[in-house]
Amino acid sequence: KFLPYIYTPSAVDRNLAASFEKIEHLVLAVFLQNTSRVENADAGGLPQQHSAEIFEKSADALANVAVQIDPNDTVVRKYFTRLNDNGKIIESLAVAAARLYGSPYIDQIPVIDDDKRMYINYFGLPGAYKRISAIDAYDGKITRADVEGKIILFGATSSVFNDLEHTPIAPKQQMPGVEIHANALQTILDGKFLTDAQTAAKAAIIFLITTIAVGTFMYSSIRVSLAVFFLLWVAYYFGNKLAFGRGMILDQIFPYFALILSLISVYIYRFFTESKEKDFVRAAFGSYVSP
Repeated sequence: KFLPYIYTPSAVDRNLAASFEKIEHLVLAVFLQNTSRVENADAGGLPQQHSAEIFEKSADALANVAVQIDPNDTVVRKYFTRLNDNGKIIESLAVAAARLYGSPYIDQIPVIDDDKRMYINYFGLPGAYKRISAIDAYDGKITRADVEGKIILFGATSSVFNDLEHTPIAPKQQMPGVEIHANALQTILDGKFLTDAQTAAKAAIIFLITTIAVGTFMYSSIRVSLAVFFLLWVAYYFGNKLAFGRGMILDQIFPYFALILSLISVYIYRFFTESKEKDFVRAAFGSYVSP
């Protein structure tokens, strides 16, 4: 945070702070980096970037705006619900805004890991949310109807500010950080949370697919086997989408892998066993039938 002996509010800062005080519900950004888990962060806290104290006094709440790419992924799937700021828990922007807005789902957010993160349920491609240019606001081109009764998130969308990330909904198209927060906020406001299916459920699905596949492939022609293979593939694909629409994330890889492996393994087995049977019959006829 800016130190008192370094920073002295200017007249412009005081005017801005006075303008902030006129806003009915204001959430002010705090940028926190997650270097340790929330439970273990009380001792040292996290690197921080705060606004000047004169602005923080005008805010109803402070909120973390940092998003983080999963180390094992290249997109932003998860979203911090809260982080530690030297012993004080700071909620994320989406959580703080939803709490001020009075969302009935605010206490139902499913935390999916020890870093107190939730999945973001993306509702649209980059640019799906209405954007208002700061220049248009400065020039007075924005009417009261444009903003009244709405939650407004202020943030940069230009690539110049280096606040663009890849998302699972559009891996090849970057989304501004402020729009990632908007999707997280809508996830909470609508209560459309995402959770991973239990391991037992995932294993049961793979077992069922494998059992049906192997049972069919063992005793059917190649045409029937390929038809069943295709039907099982399509059924799981659409079942996966249906489950996702209801907030459950199923396994995205192993059921398909199990289906492919079942087809290959069964037909390799059938090739060798049927070849042996043919050799046995050929040998038997060669022994007992006179040429």
